[in-house]
Amino acid sequence: INKLIKLLLFENEAQDFYGLLDEFFISSSALSVLIKKANKMIERFDLTIVRKNNKIILTGNDYDKRRLIISMILNDNSNIFFSTDILEDTFTNIDTKKISEKVEKIIHEYGFYIPEYYFTSFMINIFTILTLPHNDEDNESESYDNATIENQIADSIIQELNISSTNH
Repeated sequence: INKLIKLLLFENEAQDFYGLLDEFFISSSALSVLIKKANKMIERFDLTIVRKNNKIILTGNDYDKRRLIISMILNDNSNIFFSTDILEDTFTNIDTKKISEKVEKIIHEYGFYIPEYYFTSFMINIFTILTLPHNDEDNESESYDNATIENQIADSIIQELNISSTNH
């Protein structure tokens, strides 16, 4: 179930139903059952896996998809020490070490230190933002005070990682 959900989350496009049969080495009825079970698992995130014209897609807004990614990472790694190595296994399409180093450097430039557990959690959120396309129209940008140190750090990270202003 997790493999199907992760595939739909990280590929960001509809998957061919019959291609998934080959990928998972299962029958069409087994895949249909898997989709039903996955839907039960993700319903609390207001997400749904839909089959239409033999394409499988994960429907829902980006905010809920990000919540699901974070939840899956935390659940998958709940009984091991949290380290940045976990990020490489999850976000395979991102150079996690390079980006983590950039973010850590920015935070240190402002005279702050974040313990590894909290830094990893912070980076999970950053990588989730970088992984998913951002087309939620219901996320309105709030104005904020650029003078606070937190917002200066955030602005530095946004500039360094070339995140568009609509992504935060």
